[in-house]
Amino acid sequence: MKLYKATLTANSYFYFYSTEFLKTTTVNNVLHNWALMFALNEIKSDPEKKHLENLQNINYYCTPAIPKEINKQSFIHNPVPEDTGAGKLGLMRIEKFAPGSKFQFLVLSKNDKIPPKFIGYGKKKTPHSVNYEELSIIPEYKEKISIKTNNMLRNIL
Repeated sequence: MKLYKATLTANSYFYFYSTEFLKTTTVNNVLHNWALMFALNEIKSDPEKKHLENLQNINYYCTPAIPKEINKQSFIHNPVPEDTGAGKLGLMRIEKFAPGSKFQFLVLSKNDKIPPKFIGYGKKKTPHSVNYEELSIIPEYKEKISIKTNNMLRNIL
């Protein structure tokens, strides 16, 4: 088992919908670990399964990613496809992370392999690069403390 400090760098505009209010979508500064684990383990979600079932037998477990260096930009888009013939104009303001934005998180590798250098994150699976730094795990032992459990149980019961 190996532990890595990972830095995800956005190679292009990076977005996912965190909140939507009055035709404005925003992105949260934290990347949740479930989405990261789907990306790192290259899992294609099976709609017949629950998320937890999709994550069974994974090799890489990770923490949520926190922002290291981010830049957000907003764009106005028309999310209604033109080929629908609906003729609707539904402008929305969509917030995205700019290319070069960086996030950090920890990855635990069950089989000691280095996780993938490129991951597809979010619904659109936009590719982004991830750099890893292996961290050493140093076991630390404290001195033994003897506890008389009989007295503890007597007080509880």
